[in-house]
Amino acid sequence: MSSLNHEKFLCLDIGERRIGMALSRGFVAGSYGTVVYTKPEDAIKRIVDIIFREKITSVIYGIPLNSDGLPGKQADKIFEFISRLKSLCNSVSFIYWNEALTSWQAELLLKGKVRKKKRKEVIDKISATLILQSYLNSKQRRL
Repeated sequence: MSSLNHEKFLCLDIGERRIGMALSRGFVAGSYGTVVYTKPEDAIKRIVDIIFREKITSVIYGIPLNSDGLPGKQADKIFEFISRLKSLCNSVSFIYWNEALTSWQAELLLKGKVRKKKRKEVIDKISATLILQSYLNSKQRRL
């Protein structure tokens, strides 16, 4: 039996005002919701609550990597956010994963299906789901 069956993953697609989230208890990622915030500390508090309520074992978070494989310019803000989150969740693993093109993929999936007003929120959730599913697929290949 795979160790994936005993883990519970939360994925974060961290943006300037919204954080898309996805959840998995094993092999398949599912959309979990969106945190809309004005101050990072408000988002951190909500995510910590989710981590403890859902008994999350690992947080996967998207980092935009450039074509050379190095973190993009948004990465510093994300690493700072995650650093603050880690300090409140000592027993949880934090793993970054390449989020390149996930927003673009989500846009393609939604094309013409969601009103413009709701599109950004839905894109964030789908992007988080794509990031998490990519991570889970990579773990399955290693089993």
